[in-house]
Amino acid sequence: MIQSIYGLPDQKILYLSDKDIQLFSYLTVLADSKHLEQLWYALLKKVQQANSKSLKDIGPLTNPIYLYLFKSLQELITEISNTAEIPKEDLLKVDSAGYYSVLGSIKWNKSPRTTCSIEQQYYFIFELMQHFEPGLYSYKERVKHEFRLLDDQPETSFRRLWQWIRNFCQ
Repeated sequence: MIQSIYGLPDQKILYLSDKDIQLFSYLTVLADSKHLEQLWYALLKKVQQANSKSLKDIGPLTNPIYLYLFKSLQELITEISNTAEIPKEDLLKVDSAGYYSVLGSIKWNKSPRTTCSIEQQYYFIFELMQHFEPGLYSYKERVKHEFRLLDDQPETSFRRLWQWIRNFCQ
């Protein structure tokens, strides 16, 4: 990966910061090599396409939160794997191009009431990782996420409390 930096024009090297390099050095321990390579080349492509005379216009190209999201996802995968008895490799797959994907649905051995939150965290953290992915991240874009209740049953205690608060405030 370091060799690919030498191929950048001198004026483009300034777009890479020490935080970008630090993020990738931490990811070498955690991420799959295919995924790490895909992230690196996506970042280099973004640097090569940058046409601004000011680094301030581009902003940071990576966000350190990606590392923490990656660690959190790995912890959730371990917990889901132990609870649902699903192999970890099935919960976070890497395709031949180095892109990650998650399971569409998880078959639990326990009641959905105890596992719903974990599953929602799994999907939400993956969604955040996609937003903050190096090479795709832009400080100008907002996270595309809609708040929704975990349980859409009309008569949950939370929903009743929420309705009472809304009625009280009106």
